[in-house]
Amino acid sequence: MKGHIWFPGNPWPEGHRVDDFSWSGRQGADGGLWFDLELATADYDETRNPPDTEDTGDWASPIVWTNYHSCMISSTNWGNAIGFPAGDFQFDRPQRLTADTVPNREDPAFHTYLLGHDAVAHHEFEFQPTAAGRWDIVWTGKIALAYIGDEEFKYSFRAELDDVEYQPPS
Repeated sequence: MKGHIWFPGNPWPEGHRVDDFSWSGRQGADGGLWFDLELATADYDETRNPPDTEDTGDWASPIVWTNYHSCMISSTNWGNAIGFPAGDFQFDRPQRLTADTVPNREDPAFHTYLLGHDAVAHHEFEFQPTAAGRWDIVWTGKIALAYIGDEEFKYSFRAELDDVEYQPPS
């Protein structure tokens, strides 16, 4: 697997390397197939450390980003994140799924550690089958800087993941 994630407007317009990614399925309480995903980046300043400028706000401040080192977005790493239902997902063709299109504060599909423990919602996933039963995935979503009390999902991310292996329910 190889991947990259971008957070438009942050100090690294070239994005960040995805260090680890997993995609698995499980049987949900409703009896249907549910997906869990977990994405972890390399350190934000892995390739370069941009100079900090005054009064840029947390999103544009390299010092704030490097203070938190790296990002994780996960439906399995923290307490009440629940993943999302896969519906009638077909493993032989491209698929598009969404999760938390209306942000769910009580039981979100995912949690994130980005600039502290923030909030993510409005997820869109494009699953493209490739050779040998692997997948290319594009995952987009919106971010609220919840660690500072901001509940508005005004920032975004885009992850592109290639050659991903799906882990079916055991």
